[in-house]
Amino acid sequence: MKLSDSLNAIGLAVAAMCVAAPVMAEQAHAAGVYTVTCHEASPGMQAQYDVALASYTLDPSIVNLAALDAVRRVKWTEQFDNLVTTLGKNYLLDNGMAGAAFTAAFYMGLISSVSYTGIAAADTSASHAGWLESGATNAPTYSGARKTAAWAAANAGAKALSAGLVFTFTGAGTVKGCFLTTASAVDAATGTVFSAGLFSGGDQPVVSTNTLTVSYSLSL
Repeated sequence: MKLSDSLNAIGLAVAAMCVAAPVMAEQAHAAGVYTVTCHEASPGMQAQYDVALASYTLDPSIVNLAALDAVRRVKWTEQFDNLVTTLGKNYLLDNGMAGAAFTAAFYMGLISSVSYTGIAAADTSASHAGWLESGATNAPTYSGARKTAAWAAANAGAKALSAGLVFTFTGAGTVKGCFLTTASAVDAATGTVFSAGLFSGGDQPVVSTNTLTVSYSLSL
């Protein structure tokens, strides 16, 4: 074999190794998880529960929460993944990568089972044709506005609420899931719907005085 042939063979082998070498790249995927727990009065404790719930609603302190826990029980619990909308991803990228003196404000809302057909990546505050919001016009109703999210410091690539957000129902109905948005008013057509998720076990029933505690964590 000629020397030139040997060199050509070596060159081809090196080129093949370079082509076959894996490309090292980090990938970020926004993966959120909702955890929801519904509470109701313990058997025979409705009157005491009503008093404790009223005190907790006025002052959600550890003492009042302990008093409420003493007279309530878990009705059902759910944990499920979310869908981060396209606008939600853009919101995170624009403000995380290029935001200047940016302060985030997020609020939790509930998805009603009324007239539900589906959630979609294209959903916006002004246009989410597949679902309606629970709380005011659509059952089940609850007291107050959407619940304000407060966050713990990010850890190990994840950021979670510092405490569960509590909804107190004033009417009966079925809840289908939750969503996270940047506007506080129920049924607001402004702001950005960041993510939405559906209960893995299907629609869940609530009645007046039931409470729903919602936690959320986002990982990248």
